[in-house]
Amino acid sequence: MDKPKQLTLIADIRNILRSSREMVSDYSFRKIAKTDRSRLAELYYTVYLRSIVKDIKTAYTEMDQVFDGVFGELDLEASPVALYSKEIIASIQTVKQAPWDFTPSGPFIIQVMVHPDHTRLGLAEFLIRMAIEKLSINGYKTAALRVMSDNEGAVALYRKIGFEPWKTKDGFFNRA
Repeated sequence: MDKPKQLTLIADIRNILRSSREMVSDYSFRKIAKTDRSRLAELYYTVYLRSIVKDIKTAYTEMDQVFDGVFGELDLEASPVALYSKEIIASIQTVKQAPWDFTPSGPFIIQVMVHPDHTRLGLAEFLIRMAIEKLSINGYKTAALRVMSDNEGAVALYRKIGFEPWKTKDGFFNRA
């Protein structure tokens, strides 16, 4: 069996904005705030595999790094959270430019997190669309993200809403 690869996907913002997604009424939404660090770290730890986030301390450290700009300057306007009973249960975190080699220029979604108790309700899609709307208002034309090739549900969602493999001058870039 092939080892999973990191796929870099990119979308033309206009294509994503051509359709909309209605959200169930039990949720509220707002932009991310620096005071959300602790709750987002806990969500991060809950959502990701231990091979990615080994313990809660690592989750707190990495969330501090998100807000400190280690992964690029966080675009607060294009980083919405979803709340259920006043608790953050989903989040999209978008930076203005990813700091890694071999990423497209422009906004980059570094995190898509939905608490396991709230999956399959369209929250990720709805939050991505919220982020994309803010990016569009600010004049951006594209947005990109990375996903593991074996995360079939996420890959299918991103493709459904308009993300495609990023094509460089030399062809498609997929990181091993």
